[in-house]
Order: sequence, then structure tokens, then C-alpha cells
Amino acid sequence: MKLLLTPQFFFIFIISIFCITYIAPVYCQFKCLEDQKILLLKLKDEFSFNSSSSRKLVQWNENKDCCSWDGVGCDTAGHIISLELDNESIIAGLENSTSLYSLQYLEKLNLALNCFNRIQIPRRLSNLTNLTHLNLSDTCFYGQVPVELSAMRGLVSLDLSNLNAVFQELEIPNLKRLVQNLTELRTLYLDGVNISIKGNDWCRVLSSFLPNLRDLSLVQCGLSGPIDSSLSQLHSLSVLRLDRNPLSTTVPDFFANFSKLTTLSLSYCLLQGLFPSKIFQLPTLQNLDLAYNFDFSGTLPQFLPTSYLRTMVLSYTNFSRSLPDSINNLIMLSRIELSNCKFNGPIPSIITNLTELIYLDLSFNNLTGLIPEFHMSKKLTHIDLSFNRLSGPLSSAHFEGLSNLEYIGLGSNLLTGNLPSSLFVLPSLQKLVLNYNQFDGQIEELPNPVSSQLNVLDLSSNNLQGNIPSSLFVLPFLQNLFLYNNQFDGQIEEHPNPELSQLNILDLSSNNLQGNLPSSLFLFPSLQNLLLSNNQFDGQIAEIPNQDSSQLSTLHLSSNNLQGPIPKFFFKFQQLQTLSLSFNFFNGTFDLDMMRESRNLMTLEVSHNNLSMFSSSNGNSTFSTSLDKLDLSANKLKGEIPTWFWGMINGSRYLNLSFNQLTGFQNPYTTPSIDTLDLSSNQLRGELPIPPSFSTYLEYSNNNFNALPEDIGNYLSRARFFSLSNNSLTGEIPKSICNTSYLEVLDLSNNALNGSLPSCLTESNGLLETRTRIKLARELARK
Repeated sequence: MKLLLTPQFFFIFIISIFCITYIAPVYCQFKCLEDQKILLLKLKDEFSFNSSSSRKLVQWNENKDCCSWDGVGCDTAGHIISLELDNESIIAGLENSTSLYSLQYLEKLNLALNCFNRIQIPRRLSNLTNLTHLNLSDTCFYGQVPVELSAMRGLVSLDLSNLNAVFQELEIPNLKRLVQNLTELRTLYLDGVNISIKGNDWCRVLSSFLPNLRDLSLVQCGLSGPIDSSLSQLHSLSVLRLDRNPLSTTVPDFFANFSKLTTLSLSYCLLQGLFPSKIFQLPTLQNLDLAYNFDFSGTLPQFLPTSYLRTMVLSYTNFSRSLPDSINNLIMLSRIELSNCKFNGPIPSIITNLTELIYLDLSFNNLTGLIPEFHMSKKLTHIDLSFNRLSGPLSSAHFEGLSNLEYIGLGSNLLTGNLPSSLFVLPSLQKLVLNYNQFDGQIEELPNPVSSQLNVLDLSSNNLQGNIPSSLFVLPFLQNLFLYNNQFDGQIEEHPNPELSQLNILDLSSNNLQGNLPSSLFLFPSLQNLLLSNNQFDGQIAEIPNQDSSQLSTLHLSSNNLQGPIPKFFFKFQQLQTLSLSFNFFNGTFDLDMMRESRNLMTLEVSHNNLSMFSSSNGNSTFSTSLDKLDLSANKLKGEIPTWFWGMINGSRYLNLSFNQLTGFQNPYTTPSIDTLDLSSNQLRGELPIPPSFSTYLEYSNNNFNALPEDIGNYLSRARFFSLSNNSLTGEIPKSICNTSYLEVLDLSNNALNGSLPSCLTESNGLLETRTRIKLARELARK
């Protein structure tokens, strides 16, 4: 009897065969067996998992066919053959499960990206004898990988990678025992697993027992070199990743014979010698990563038109010479990372013909010549050519049409000319770094600045002139603006409603800006660092309201022409940690009351101003602060240092009151704890007060002190520098000076001391011989 194959029947027949053969587990809905559903529902109950994070387990429902459940695959008979339960927030239940190990038809098990709370890999997994694919990567397992896994002879793919762990928590004490029966393995990922095997034995083990291996990833496994020639027997090898192993060896020539190699990754391997250039020319090679091998050298070859190379990462190596024009043949190349190498010469202009290029980093080399125009590389998102010797102007044509470009880094080159304003408003540009070049001229106002995506703009250390464009202050996403060390002049406009709501750092220091400081500069809601030093700002700073909401932590106004009293609102910035006001014309008093307002202030620099006295409305009441450094040197402070001052500064690292007109210490005097104390060049008189304990640097020179405490040496146990030169000291040097242990400089010169030197200053193994410099009064030196 003949079977009549109508077109309709033939179509149904072909679809059925295709469904059964290729996509049955996923798309063809076979009705699951009831016993299989029961096992899966029991497995769901056995697992402890976070239902709010689960996307699959949480949806398993007895009212639906289990073959339609997410993560479940069935064969034509309704048996469960695949469980894809990765990233389901499972934390327990695997080790004591009975249902999982009853799924005897299971071929694929994926539990990656769950965290089983540092238990050992269950030995019972080996009961799943039909498994071909097992993925336990990043599952927080701990201890030794059970050798029972070697009984799973049908495994084709095994992934035990553990790179997300803080420490290497999985280990394989005997690689040979684990893999000797797994002869069908095509894929082996053991990243982050500590493999206790010496020398090149691992090469011999893999080549002897896994002849069909295609994908091998042993990242950060503690492997050592050399790489044995036996590895060349893995003729099917396509992926080889050995990153972060201390191989300390050369790359063998036989790697160029891997005719199916698509990925070679050897970063952080302490590689030595020269890289075999023939490997570059493997027609199958797509991904090459040799980065962070600091003693590894090589040159780029003449690339062939048949190359399929997609990523080439050679950063932080000693690869050198020029970039060949044949790089144009790498038409599939999407990522080039050659930073921190020794390449020189020009960037080939035809590099811009690489239409698949997404990421380009040639920074920290010795490249010269002009920057190519990249308008053909429409997919570019990242260009970093910084720290080279590139020269010439920059025009809008260089990056025209690059709508995906997010980062441009051209800093530390020799670029010149004006900056095109269109550069700032490329539609996707987020970071533009052009610092340390020779750009000059004015920056025009930006076209449509509110559409800009810029969050970092660095134009520092150029020769830019004129007014700062006001449109920079309306860039909606700007976080960091660096314009320091240019020649900008004019005034900063007042912005009554600052648009820069995300601005974190504003650095306008070392320019020629002038006029009053607009109060709006202090009102940007997210601003943490405001740096305006080395300009010509003048006048008084007006008080501003709403200081409590300020996020300012660093404020630099030094080296300007600011006048009047120190603004009290500075000290109401509750997040302020560093305040620098030195080299201005501030006058008035140093007020205790304003210091009470700012408990987080750690560094206060007000040197070289015109402050005249200390003041406090609360008498000598003391309080503690967070001050670590206080510099009030070179002012006009007069009178006695008040008692409250020492309480305020107690525990600080640095105090400088030098070059003032201070005359003494108000009683009661409490010895503070300070590491570095400088009271030199004042008019202090009387007996030297007890110095701070544990200080390392004590400077009292150029005063009128006339006596030293007899036990002075007892307070210099940590001192390395102690100077009382140019005072009015009389009498003998106290013998307690010999109690010092670390003193390197003792300067008592230009006083009226007499008597004999303490023994430690004259003995052959004493202080005089072992310290770097000791100056005494001339009459003592003669004795």
C-alpha cells in the first residue's frame, strides 16, 4: 500500500521532526508526567529561596503543565531533562534534597549564581548519571570538590567557577582523579578554584584525559608554569583562558598551531619574553587578552585580510614600535586596548575605517602626529588617546556623527588651537577630558546646553582665555567641572537658581577670575568640593542663608584678595572638613563661637591674613573639635593664647601660630596633645611651658623664653625636632635632655646658656654623635 504524501502532510512531518530534534526542550510543549511534576513541586518546597527575587521557582504551579514552567525542559515522553535555575536566590536545600536526585532523566542542571551558604558540593550529584551539563558557578560552595563527580562519565560541560568569592574557597587536591573518567568533556570552567598541582603537570593531565576539550577556563587557579608542550595535543581547543595565574613563563610557539582557537586570554600571568607574532595571524582568533604582563614584549604584525579578530587587549605590556597600516584589515575589530605600552609613531589614519570599532584606548604611549577623524566609526563609545605626544588642532570633524560616543580622553598631549563648542554637546557624550594640552582662545557659548549628557568636563591646564561660558553652568547632568590652571578672566555671573543640581566638584583655581564671589557658588545642592584658590577675587563675602543643606566638604579660597571678617556661615556647613583661606586680607578675630558651629572641620588654613586677636563670648569654656590641622601663621594675632584655644586644638596633628605677635599663655594652661607645634617668631616670654607629650616636631625659635623646665627631656620622648634658637635662655642645659630617644635636631643656638654639656652630648656613643644636627650656644660649644 502506497502512502500518499500530500504537501500538507509533508509540511507537518517536517515540522514535527524539526521540533523533536532541535527545540523540543524549550518550545515544543510536551505534557509532563505526573510523577515528574510531583518531584518538581517537592523540589520547590525543599529549596529555601527568596520569593521576591525569584523569577522561575516562584511561578511553578501545579495547575499548569510542568513542561511549560520557566526553567524546565522535557523530552518527548514528558521526562524532566533540563533545569535552568540560575540566579533564583536559592540559599539552601540542595544537600538534603530527595526529589532532585530522583530526576533520573536529567541531562542539564544549572544552579549558577545562587548562594548555598558555604556548604560542600553534594556528593550525591554523581547519582545523576545522565547529566551532560552541570553548572555550579558562583554558588558559594566551600571546601574540596568531591571526586565522586568523576563518576559522571557523560558530562560534556562542567562549570565550577568561583570567582565571586572573597577567597578561593573551592579546591581540587587531585586534578587527575577528578577528570580521568570525564573523557567526553568539551567545556571545563574552574575559574577561582584552587588546583593543587605543581609545575606543568596540569598540562599533561588535561591533554591525557580530555582529548576533546574545546573550552578551557582556569582563571586564578594558582597554576604555575612552564606551559608544557603536551597541551598542543588539544587539537579542538577553541577557548583558552589562564588569566591571573603566576605562570612566569613564555608563550609557546605551538599556540599558533591551534587551528580552531577563537579566544586566548593570558592577562596577569607574569609572562616573559616575546609573544609569537604568528598567533595574531590565526584566521580563527577573535579575542586576545595579554594585559598586565609588565615584562612581556612583542610587536604588531602585518594583519591579514582574513582576520576575524574582534578584541585586542595588550595594555600594561612592553609591546612596542609603530601601529601598522594593516590594522585596517581587522574589519571585525570592536575593541582595542593598547594603553601603557611603548608604541610610537603616528596613529594610522585608516584606523577610522574600522566600522565595528566600539572601544579604543591608546593612552600612555609615545604616539605622535595628528588625531585621525573618526567619523566612519559610528559605533564608537570610548576614545582614550591621553598621555601621548599628539599634536595639532581639534575640529568638530574629528568626532562628527558619533552619536554613541560617551567618553573622549585627549589629556596630556600637545594639542593646540581653539575648542569647537559642538564637541561639548555630542548627543551621548558623558566625559570629556582635554586637560594638560595647549588649547587657547575663548570657548564659545554652547549650543543647546540643556540637551548635553556631560557629567565630567576637564579643560584644566591649558591656555584658555576670556570669560567662562555661562552655558557651562546650565549643563543638567554635570558632576565634575575642572577649569583650573588656565587664563580665564572676568567675573563669575550670579545664578539665582543654580541648575547644576548634580555638581559635585567645581575647580576654577589658578586663573585670573576677579570681582566678588557670587553667593550662588555656595548653593549648588550636591556640591562637595569648591576650589577657587589662586585667582583675583576681592571684596567681602556676603552672608548666605540655608547653610544646613550644604554638602560642601572642601572649600579652597586661598591666594585671592578677599577682605573683611571671616564669614561665619562657612562654619555652619555641617559637612565641611577642609577650609583654606590663606593668603588673603581677612581681618578681625579668630572666634571660638564660630568654631563651635563646625564639628566636622578637620583642616583650617588661615595663614597670611590680618587676623588680630582671639575672641570668645563664653570666656574660657572649652570644647573638643575634629580639627587635625590649624594654621594661623603670619597674621597679626596679639596678646595671650587663651585657655579655650588649647582645648579646641587638643588631639590635633598640626598647629602653626608662627609669625604673629603673641606674648604668652593665659592661665590656667593645659598641655595639649599635638604632633607638630610651631610657635616660632612671636614675642612669647618667661619659662617655656611644658611641651605637648608625644610631639615629634616642636619649634619655639625667635621668641623671648628665658628658662627651660628641669624635666624638659621627660616630655620629649617622641620628639625628633626641638628648637629654641634665638631666645633668651640662661643657665645650664637640663640633664633630662638625655632622656630623649628619637631626637635628631636639637637647636639651642643664640641664647645665653652656660655650664657644662650634659654627658649624652659629649660621650662617643651619645646624642651628639648619633643625631644629625645639634646646635648649642657658642660659648658651650667652645667648652
